[in-house]
Amino acid sequence: MALTWEDALLHASNLEATGDSQAAAAAYQQLADAGCPEAIDALAQAYLDGTGVEQSSEHAVALFEKAIGLGYTPSMYNLGAIYYSGHYGPDRDLETGVKLLERAAEGGDSLALAFLASIGRE
Repeated sequence: MALTWEDALLHASNLEATGDSQAAAAAYQQLADAGCPEAIDALAQAYLDGTGVEQSSEHAVALFEKAIGLGYTPSMYNLGAIYYSGHYGPDRDLETGVKLLERAAEGGDSLALAFLASIGRE
């Protein structure tokens, strides 16, 4: 019986929680290769932080963009926050950051809603 994406994501998350970050990143990579946007986002986070993989902000941004292309709202928040803050490599781009945060908020992302409220852009 094949694992569902949800089961495989739970397995990868459990690996991460137990400190096996390399195995978690490998599991997320397999799911990302299959087109799972949640795994693409998780893998982007791993590359952003260098958890289980070699740190690469450029690769993280590309992965967030891929997940956004699949309509994954949390990646809109993640990349929007990165552009807004200018942390993790890409130059600070307030306009792009706010646009992504607004798209995430329109998609119901509570973190994006809170972020926008904190900068006076409700």
